[in-house]
Amino acid sequence: MVREQVANCIRTRWANLGLHQRLGALLVVLTVLPVVLITFVIWQPYEKTMKQSVVVNNQEIAERIAGDMDWMLAEKLRVLRLAASNGDIRSLDPGRQASVLRRLVSRYPDILLAVTVDLTGRQVARWDGKAADPSLQYLDRQYIYDVVHNGMSAISGPVLTTGTGEPGIAIAEPIKAGETVVGLIVVNVAMDKRLRYIGVANADSRAVFIVNAAGKFLLQPEGQTGGAADAAALPPLRKALMGQSGWEEYGAPDKRQFAGYSYVPTSGWAVIVQQPAEAALVEVAAVRQRVLVLVFGTAALAALVSLWLAAALTRPIAAIAAAANTIAQGDMSRKAASTSCDEFGLLAVAFNHMTDELSKREAQLRESEDKYRSLVEHLHVGIFRSGDLEEIRFRQTNPVMLTLFGCSSATELHELSLRRLCVEPKAWAELQTELKRNGFVRNCELLLRRRLGERLWCSVSITLRQAEDSEILWVDGVVADITERKEAEQVRQLAHDELESQVKQRTEELVRLNEELRRISFLDALTGIANRRYFDEVLEREWQRAVRQKTPLALIMLDVDYFKIYNDTYGHLAGDSCLHFVAEALEMTTKRATDLVARYGGEEFAIILPETDEAGALAVGERIQDYIRRAKDELSASVLQTAITVSMGIAAEIPRLSEQPSELIAVADRALYEAKQAGRNRIVLGDSTLSALKR
Repeated sequence: MVREQVANCIRTRWANLGLHQRLGALLVVLTVLPVVLITFVIWQPYEKTMKQSVVVNNQEIAERIAGDMDWMLAEKLRVLRLAASNGDIRSLDPGRQASVLRRLVSRYPDILLAVTVDLTGRQVARWDGKAADPSLQYLDRQYIYDVVHNGMSAISGPVLTTGTGEPGIAIAEPIKAGETVVGLIVVNVAMDKRLRYIGVANADSRAVFIVNAAGKFLLQPEGQTGGAADAAALPPLRKALMGQSGWEEYGAPDKRQFAGYSYVPTSGWAVIVQQPAEAALVEVAAVRQRVLVLVFGTAALAALVSLWLAAALTRPIAAIAAAANTIAQGDMSRKAASTSCDEFGLLAVAFNHMTDELSKREAQLRESEDKYRSLVEHLHVGIFRSGDLEEIRFRQTNPVMLTLFGCSSATELHELSLRRLCVEPKAWAELQTELKRNGFVRNCELLLRRRLGERLWCSVSITLRQAEDSEILWVDGVVADITERKEAEQVRQLAHDELESQVKQRTEELVRLNEELRRISFLDALTGIANRRYFDEVLEREWQRAVRQKTPLALIMLDVDYFKIYNDTYGHLAGDSCLHFVAEALEMTTKRATDLVARYGGEEFAIILPETDEAGALAVGERIQDYIRRAKDELSASVLQTAITVSMGIAAEIPRLSEQPSELIAVADRALYEAKQAGRNRIVLGDSTLSALKR
């Protein structure tokens, strides 16, 4: 309702404006709008480019700092591993261990202290030549506990070095005798000195944060260390700690921040470099101010010129309008002055001609009016006559029109028009279009309003009467109240729409469930990769495509060596974990979206490699073996009970129309068999052509 009132108010105000004002407004819009749009179109890419430059720079700084930190930590871990493998350290003799620790601290200035610890958490030897402190207990420190129980290196959170109070971190490395942990070597590394050594500093408007994996600050803008990181204050922190690198814009509109972030793989730390948007875009703000001054100055000048031009163009029209007003008051002798041969002069001539015609027809109209008045006033439907097409104002009406629209007198009704009573602008526009095209409208259903706002549905029929030269003489119309019929139709339509909505909702749910069932049917339940059914479907499709395009197609058949023995030895759950690990390894080593990894059956897997020859398939096979070889040492300790190997058979061919996909499977399967017969843990290439199989 409010929207309609606002729309009506705008339409009324626009209708009440003079032509001079309307034309002036349009010219102002047509001159000012292009200037504003062009400025906007040019400004947006400029501002975006400037902001992109800032955030990318912050990201590059964060990545550089993360790289430097990763190098430093990797170096310290390498040094500690070498020290832990030293014979003096492994001897567990405190004197010999202290000698190694002294050399270690003297060689690396950023190592503040170095000690060895036994498995009970007691100090064994120190770097400074002093006797071990029996009062110190190291097992209550989580990172020491982790090394003792896991046998792997560990990096602590922020610590304060005993004696100096200097902030840093502790790194612990196990001392092993064979595969058994017999002690630990622990060093404290000074973080403040190291960070400044690699160039990490808060300069200009940028702020640098370094946070460890436990969420503790190692470096803050003021150079302080320690304290829990506030993830709400640093939104990129979570992404950085998840191993991501990138940039992010965040904060309230008046406190926007541009932040670049990166990840330190060796320690799991996050590096964040952030900068206030206001400081980063100070140059952009200055340019924006200059552009706005230029745009508004140009717009003001264009507006003045447009208003002057509108006044010059509408002056002749105003003169014709004044003449028309005089004629409307009954003085048919008034003529419009024609002083030029342009369009305004032609308009004045046409206006004078119209005045002459009106004088002639006035008498005829008066005569016909008396003839039909009696008939019209006694009908049961509303009848009106109007003299204009755009508004269809009620100039002559019968008494039923007063009842329909709630008017107490003909004067009140004549103040109204059909356009003002029409509730829906779209319906009014359609009526106008049909009336202008055909000259009549039959049984057009319109939602109208009575004088006091009450709505009613009416069936309206209108006939346009025109002279031979297409001049409008009058508009006649008939209005019938059909409110009760429309209300009944609306009730039926609502019921129909509700039923249709329910049917559509059920149909969409069935489609979604069918799609989910189809997706599940193509996956292997144990490994989560494609199953044999989907493998057969994809192989057939890729085979046909390779035949059409004459491109190579490769197939790798892979089998887990001695899987039955592994399964019988460690149990079915371990066997399932092993198969899941192999499936994950295949997924990680096939890089292209077009490649398909599938479980062929049991411990056997298959890989489809479209547009791949023997060399490419062999490279994939070697990558798989390398991944499994490295993974058994680095990644799979918690998954595999013992090391595993795989055997592979490879078939690659440019398929021919006369051949079948099963022949490619047979070649790869035979190559797999040869690989197992040759001692397993190897790759065998099948015959280079499928024709060899037929021989």
